[in-house]
Amino acid sequence: MKRFMNSAIFYEYYLWTFRQLTTLQSERNYTAIKLIGLTSPTKRLKDPDCIKVPSSPSLLHRSILMSPGKTQGTPLPYVSPRKLFTEASPTKSFERYSHLSSKEKSSLVLPYKYRTLAETFRAIDAVVSMMFNRNETIFFSKLKISVQQMSKKNLTETHLSQILTIYPTAFEFKQEKLRQGPGQAPKYELSIKPLLDKTNGDSCEEKSESSLMTPSIILERRRKMYDALLNLTKDHHQEFLKTLDPPMSLDKNKVTRWHPEFEVDSVPDIVPSLLPLPPNLEKFSTAKDVLNKARDIFMCNPRMASALEKNSSLPQAQYTTPAAASIPALTSALKGIPKSLLEKVRAKQAAKAASMLTRNPEAVKRRIEYSRLREIARIVRNTFIAEKKTVLPKSLLLDKLSSSYREILTPNDMTHHLDLLMESSPDWITTINNRGEIYLKILRELDLSVIHENIDKLINQI
Repeated sequence: MKRFMNSAIFYEYYLWTFRQLTTLQSERNYTAIKLIGLTSPTKRLKDPDCIKVPSSPSLLHRSILMSPGKTQGTPLPYVSPRKLFTEASPTKSFERYSHLSSKEKSSLVLPYKYRTLAETFRAIDAVVSMMFNRNETIFFSKLKISVQQMSKKNLTETHLSQILTIYPTAFEFKQEKLRQGPGQAPKYELSIKPLLDKTNGDSCEEKSESSLMTPSIILERRRKMYDALLNLTKDHHQEFLKTLDPPMSLDKNKVTRWHPEFEVDSVPDIVPSLLPLPPNLEKFSTAKDVLNKARDIFMCNPRMASALEKNSSLPQAQYTTPAAASIPALTSALKGIPKSLLEKVRAKQAAKAASMLTRNPEAVKRRIEYSRLREIARIVRNTFIAEKKTVLPKSLLLDKLSSSYREILTPNDMTHHLDLLMESSPDWITTINNRGEIYLKILRELDLSVIHENIDKLINQI
């Protein structure tokens, strides 16, 4: 009996404790819900002391079970999505880097050896930028391995010497002393450091990025290298023009294409500059010093000494062109022709070549388009005669032109040429818009030779 009473008392005590805990938990939940502000959205927005609903279920569960006496953390400030998108708008980025795509494309082609050097410079600059941004000392041995893996071509010090000649402000070359053990002779290795032009950097960049090679700086350096190679090719082209008969004098900045007789790939190689040498090696300033040193080394071999003497006595090679070499043969072949007539023909050829070299690529393209209009006008007239009508749909006429013209042109190009024909001869072809469909009407009484004369006048005006 006593044992049963003890168990009943314990059971009542357990029920009383469970009721107390349940009441306390319900009060905490009610207080938390009131703090969250689920009663009214308007009140939640107006009340500054109201706590916002957490963004995740775990934070919501934590806020409900948290004691009301504990203070909540300060909520993060609200940022408008529109403000986030307007601060880094793609339009502003396009305007920021618009200078990279504003330069017009030129029809001038670089020689193969110059294009190869430009690709090598691009690979070198890419590897150097990665090492430089890591604050790593760039040695030629490490640079050579990385560049060869990237470009699949050999890299030698001659390439660096040519880059130093054509673009001297690109890199700084030094001989760095390597760490050696005690008793070992000092060793030096060539190190490369890019020279950054801070005036070309972006004005919107942060101060921490001013000492890094950003993509905009790499693109600007690549453009400078290409311009330097192009200017060097233009200089060789100017030398070639002086060797013609009669010689031509043009502004190299106005040249838009090379002379037909100018062999682009036969231009001389870029003269390599002298890279820094280690202090323990003997420096040679002239070719005579090199020959004297070689003579001292190979003095034991008389054949080698005589070969060096012959090489030192040879005259220096001069820049000659095929046109200059063929002048004596032309003079012997043109015997008997009056000199005044030859001078007139040569002057006419020189003027024609000068106009071809300085012609705008857009003008050349427009001239080619106008030259096609004569045949297109003939096909248009024959189509109207074959159909026995004076009005035809424009779509039908375009199909006939595409199937009858000798060249293969896209529908957009054929439409463009037909519009040019309508602009050149507005009295011959007129446009009629009927219920959303375009029709073309021609004047049959007008002779086709008049249309050809108008086209020829437009071609001569270019």
